[in-house]
Amino acid sequence: MAEKPKEKYNLRHKDIRQNSYERLVVMFPSQKVKSLIGKFIQVEMKGEQSVLVGKLESVDDYMNLFMSETTEYRDGEKVRTLGSVVLRGNNIIIIQPFNE
Repeated sequence: MAEKPKEKYNLRHKDIRQNSYERLVVMFPSQKVKSLIGKFIQVEMKGEQSVLVGKLESVDDYMNLFMSETTEYRDGEKVRTLGSVVLRGNNIIIIQPFNE
């Protein structure tokens, strides 16, 4: 009889741990960026005063980005349309969803 309460405790303890894991969502930066594929993003590069806005087409493990429909903005004003671009992940400072 002493074993049954112990089993109940273990099951209850296991359920508590399982529920806390279900509430905890861990997302690594690469997973977050991959979730933005097909959406418009805003990218800030090292040493640049401009911001690039375009549709994220793909990303690799090094955070290299392939973007289409890319436009360059400086101080909130459109500078030029670039079209398709590849950005080296090593030179990226910020990647964020673009809200028009």
